[in-house]
Amino acid sequence: MRNGFARPLIASFLTCLVTNAFGGGLKSEIVPAAGHVDITVPAGIFLKIRTFTQEGGADRGVVSVTIDSHTANVLTAALIDTDSANTIEPINNTIIAGPAVVVVTAASDADAFVTYKKDKDSD
Repeated sequence: MRNGFARPLIASFLTCLVTNAFGGGLKSEIVPAAGHVDITVPAGIFLKIRTFTQEGGADRGVVSVTIDSHTANVLTAALIDTDSANTIEPINNTIIAGPAVVVVTAASDADAFVTYKKDKDSD
């Protein structure tokens, strides 16, 4: 007897396997102007921010970290200016150990883009 659920189950499993193998669990989000994304990092977990950019705007977006009621800004958005021949800014990344609360805030006049991953190791 053939099970009608076997093929979709196998297809779903293979899709998850391929996504995790090649995507590496990275998440990307667009943060609208003046908006923010809150990321909770549990104990024993690292948050790896791979890119944080914005196109245009007078101010820069910022990543702030709160640990034990102390908050610090740890990263500002790299400006991506497609209309200029200016030097390209480096796109920095950072690793934050949990437990922590991370807030990614876009500038008031520009959307931002962030790519991050939660992981158990720091490489």
